[in-house]
Amino acid sequence: MKSRDKFDHARTKLNEGRGDPAMKSASRKKAADTAKTAQAAAAEKPYEPTAQERVAIERYLARKRSTPPSPKFRVTHNSNVAILDPDHPDPMCATAMLADALGSGDFTFATAVLDQLAHVASKGKNLTAGDLNAALAMIHAIAPRDPTEALLATQMVAIHSATIVAARRLNRVETVDQQDSASNMLNKLARTFAMQLEALKRYRSTGEQKVTVQHVNVSAHQAIVGVRQGGGEGDEKANQSHAPEENRTATATDAVGPALLGQEQALGAPMPLTGRQGSKSMPHARGTSRSADG
Repeated sequence: MKSRDKFDHARTKLNEGRGDPAMKSASRKKAADTAKTAQAAAAEKPYEPTAQERVAIERYLARKRSTPPSPKFRVTHNSNVAILDPDHPDPMCATAMLADALGSGDFTFATAVLDQLAHVASKGKNLTAGDLNAALAMIHAIAPRDPTEALLATQMVAIHSATIVAARRLNRVETVDQQDSASNMLNKLARTFAMQLEALKRYRSTGEQKVTVQHVNVSAHQAIVGVRQGGGEGDEKANQSHAPEENRTATATDAVGPALLGQEQALGAPMPLTGRQGSKSMPHARGTSRSADG
């Protein structure tokens, strides 16, 4: 009987609590705390990359180990003048990294290219460190091998930036005139970049020798042994139309031996002499016909 009373009392309290806002708030808070605890436990567990992701990470790390670091600079402004400072503990080391990225051993050349790049790398009114370091990273990716390639790479970065600006303008046109202007500018810049890329390829391939080996197989039945009569073009035409049958071109099928035999052995007759001697020993049929008519 006592157990029955305790059960009824607990059920009554529960029914009363269901309508109590304080108990509802406490239960919601407890559920929220439980969810936060589960999220914290999940955050503590490190993410396990998939097999394809691990392969991509390994390739990235291999490229990074084989690639020298790209130079970086800080940008500050004083009276609308951009001041560039190396983002490195040792300024001399940073300048050396800049010269190496430009394929040069001259600090003056390296700083001049950096100053020119700063004028074209800005995407807004003022130059930022992000814009400058992004342009330097592009040149570093092209990997110029000498100062000439460094200048061409700088121009390629400038044209690429202008091409992106033209593409953005073309995407936001509102009139036909704006569309024509933006599309023309985009086409010209894109063609210019392609020409710069071809120029870089040609410059890098200068001095390389290419050897092409071709194998030609000729059988004995396909080889042709030709006999030239006379010493000029007119004699050849005359021999083709009026010369006797034995003076015409003989093929390898008419010869007694393969094409590798000498012409004298293949034809079975001595070769006539070229020039004037040949014309005397082999009279033309055209001349004979004239004497008969005369």
